[in-house]
Amino acid sequence: MTSFNDEQPELTYLRQRVAELEHALTEAQSSQQALEQAAVGIVWHDLNGNIAYVNNAFCRNVGYNRAELLHGNILAIDADFNADESEDLWQAALEHGSVVFETSHRRKDGSTYVAEVVISPLQIADCRYICGIARDITERKQQVAELHLIKRMIDNSPDAMAMADHQGRIIYANNTLRSMFGYGDTIIGIDLKRIFSELDDTMIAAFVEEIRRTGSVQGVMQFRRADDSLFMGYRVAFGIFDANGVPIGSGAFIRDITEQLAAEKERATLQQQIIEAQQASLRELSTPLIPLSYNVVIMPLIGSIDSGRAQQVLETLLEGVAQHQAELAILDITGVKVVDTQVADALLRAARAVRLLGARVMLTGIQPSIAQTLIHLGVDLSDITTRGTLQAGIADALHIVGRATGRQHL
Repeated sequence: MTSFNDEQPELTYLRQRVAELEHALTEAQSSQQALEQAAVGIVWHDLNGNIAYVNNAFCRNVGYNRAELLHGNILAIDADFNADESEDLWQAALEHGSVVFETSHRRKDGSTYVAEVVISPLQIADCRYICGIARDITERKQQVAELHLIKRMIDNSPDAMAMADHQGRIIYANNTLRSMFGYGDTIIGIDLKRIFSELDDTMIAAFVEEIRRTGSVQGVMQFRRADDSLFMGYRVAFGIFDANGVPIGSGAFIRDITEQLAAEKERATLQQQIIEAQQASLRELSTPLIPLSYNVVIMPLIGSIDSGRAQQVLETLLEGVAQHQAELAILDITGVKVVDTQVADALLRAARAVRLLGARVMLTGIQPSIAQTLIHLGVDLSDITTRGTLQAGIADALHIVGRATGRQHL
């Protein structure tokens, strides 16, 4: 019969072994719990692709429950690789320890998502598995695609774009800016003051204040190319801030407006020429001079007469008298409704100037109200012949012309 003392070592060993197994079980349960709570999908499968284990995240990603997956094959999930291609990947993992690749995983509903997968060999007892850690990177791929699209859009923009750090050094320049300023790739790291020819510390401070108040500053300014040639451009500058609103740099869009300014100047010149031509036409219409005979001219005036028009009357009248060698110039003011000191002075100056050319002035169309105004103003018309109507003035002028013609025949 075995004594208690003889059994004591065996009991001690058994207790120790039970404690070790309990510790191993606790660790296994902790590892199992960690696998189940992992945010990324984890799957084990044998070298034929038969799934042996999946965690909760993998089930959520593909839309299957655990029982459905444990009776399936990984090739039904992987949409990009066939059996031969998958076996090549598994063999590479066995040889090199791990393989990283991107693929498309097919969900239960038939939709797919982009997954980044890391596979590595896994040995459990006598069984060899491939352990895969799959991360859904669909959103990341979309963000990268959007960034690439934005970069292509910026690089192909007809406007130049630059980004500078908080010290004013260029850290990004699109293709248009590299070409526009002639620096190419060497523009990275250049101080903004080098290309903004008018930029100084005072202007920078003003820009910073304007950006702080309104978010951006814009306008026309001069820029300098790599060869020191200058051009005019329209720029929009703005601040760049981090997620906490702290300024980390600045950005600017620049458009070369050299051709635009030249076109605007040409348009302005053409417009001025049109205006001058119109003004000349208006002058001719506002101060028309009509030859009545070889030595009589008539100028009918209509509307108001300001200082500018009074000067036109004087110039046109003198040129007409000289050109036609007129002896008599008839100024008809039937269409002039208001006569003030300025108008009266213009008429007197015209009469005196015409008299210096050896001719005289006849004033016609004086209405009663205008006659009273002239008397009230004390205007001396003694040197000017007056007639009440243009008809009377023309008759008188023709009579004078007739007498002059008769004298010439004698």
